[in-house]
Amino acid sequence: MTTTHVIRRKVPPLHVVAGVIRRGDRYLMQQRSAKRDYPFMWESPGGKVERGENLEGALWRELVEEIGLGSHALTLPCEKIFDVELDLDLGRPVVLTFFRVFVNEAWIPQTLDAAGRGWFTLAEMEAMIPGNVELLRRLLAERAASAPGSR
Repeated sequence: MTTTHVIRRKVPPLHVVAGVIRRGDRYLMQQRSAKRDYPFMWESPGGKVERGENLEGALWRELVEEIGLGSHALTLPCEKIFDVELDLDLGRPVVLTFFRVFVNEAWIPQTLDAAGRGWFTLAEMEAMIPGNVELLRRLLAERAASAPGSR
């Protein structure tokens, strides 16, 4: 009788970054193109971290490629908000890191790598891909905690 041993290697996660850009009570979202996973769903701008990149470098590259964000538009350095691990049936876990990105009021985002873009209130952010659902939940909790009389 022959015994077969299966060696399973832990597959490293796919790292993805996203920028949370707020203007007043609205957040910038972009609509995924028809040729991508989750076509026409709305998400925060961002994308995959490439080999050799750190999270901030990947975020910067993605924001330039997707919405034309230049250094002239930034008002403060970005700050990491949180990570969320997702199981999207891709054969490996996805770790999505959200960053708060501060831009000046005069900056107008471009639609360079998406089907569309728009500014949405938290109440309007319903048709989103899985990672953004966690973002919405956390932003709503943050808003509730900062509301007058909540302390």
